[in-house]
Amino acid sequence: MLQFPELNTRDRLIVTACSVFLFVWGAGFEVLELRVGFRLFLTFIVGVLIAVWAGHESIGSFPPVSIRPAYILLGCLMMFFSFVVVIIVRLGIR
Repeated sequence: MLQFPELNTRDRLIVTACSVFLFVWGAGFEVLELRVGFRLFLTFIVGVLIAVWAGHESIGSFPPVSIRPAYILLGCLMMFFSFVVVIIVRLGIR
């Protein structure tokens, strides 16, 4: 079975801060000044929060099932697609 390591709060904060830094570095400030760029930034932040901070509760009483992989997948998809769209926007305004 696929097991995800449990991160402590310090590690989660480091992953969140590094992800935000990489997005801002990749997008550039000229994209973030646009309304669409800021909305994509917020979408990326929500994706990071879902992937890193959500989904630690188990469902079921007899064999408890974790839905953490679904949260990680959803957050990673949100981060990936918002980053791809922000790169397209960045290339479009040049």
